[in-house]
Amino acid sequence: MTVPAPGLAQPPDPSNPNDFRQVAENGGRLDLLGSELAMVLRFGDALQAWGGLSLQRVNERSRPNFPSVTGNLAVSTRAFWHPLLLSLRGSGVGPRAKDPTTLLPGERPSVPTAVVVSGLAALDVPGVEGLELELGLLNLFDARAVSPAPGEDAPVTELPVAPRTLRADLRYRF
Repeated sequence: MTVPAPGLAQPPDPSNPNDFRQVAENGGRLDLLGSELAMVLRFGDALQAWGGLSLQRVNERSRPNFPSVTGNLAVSTRAFWHPLLLSLRGSGVGPRAKDPTTLLPGERPSVPTAVVVSGLAALDVPGVEGLELELGLLNLFDARAVSPAPGEDAPVTELPVAPRTLRADLRYRF
């Protein structure tokens, strides 16, 4: 539930999101029916794969941000050189309804299916026990996907998935 922010000197301005806060409120009951299927395959360090698919249905057909289908797949290998881990990960989510109370005239009531693929290379630095360098490219194919924004972000009703993003991490475990 959206409520005015505490300590305001004047009535809240409906166009200023900083004038409001979200508080939890029991929204009633949702009945969910669903199933999941997942599989893991391992062939030593040569190949590891994991995949999962989830199908679900809720008693409110237009429940905001509730996809009926989600899926994930990850494949990794150390076959080329043991200190180097290469991996690809894909995730997909079916179309989702937006919060109808935040829609402006002419805006679409849902966001389409989104599929994003990311790649990763992680190197256990030879000769330095515990040091790992990781490079990842998120949204490898620059998918033009969007996700519904929660109701407290009006007038924004959808947010783009970040375009290709390079991430580097250096870790030392002791």
